[in-house]
Amino acid sequence: MLALFDTVAALQQVANKLFAPDTPRYPADVVSYGLAVLTDLIHEHGGIAIASHIDREVFSVLRCGGIPQSVRFDALEVSAACGIARARLRYPELGAYPLITSSDAHCAADIGRSATRIRMASPSIAELRYAFARSGGRSVLE
Repeated sequence: MLALFDTVAALQQVANKLFAPDTPRYPADVVSYGLAVLTDLIHEHGGIAIASHIDREVFSVLRCGGIPQSVRFDALEVSAACGIARARLRYPELGAYPLITSSDAHCAADIGRSATRIRMASPSIAELRYAFARSGGRSVLE
């Protein structure tokens, strides 16, 4: 899952709730948080919750049984290999969600390999939220 926040302070508040100061960087019990709890926590702190690479065979919310109605993702991300147009055909049940794609770069050469064009007034989390909600003329350009 990708979580985006307006401020580092908001990110820190979420991190403090997930990771107590005396726990390892990736404690096993974080996995036990449900998606609904995590997305709600992100939203409570003004963040945006995006399900990442939903089309992948492993570590994908769709491969783990789909998106429960209690989970409020703001958008879904598909891999560059799939692309938005193919994802729309492959997953028609996700028509209500905005789809994005990104390079998901794990090395410098892959940065910018794939990108999503978004119509918004300024580069901000608030504008991104409007685009995902298709509000005020903002939108994800597919």
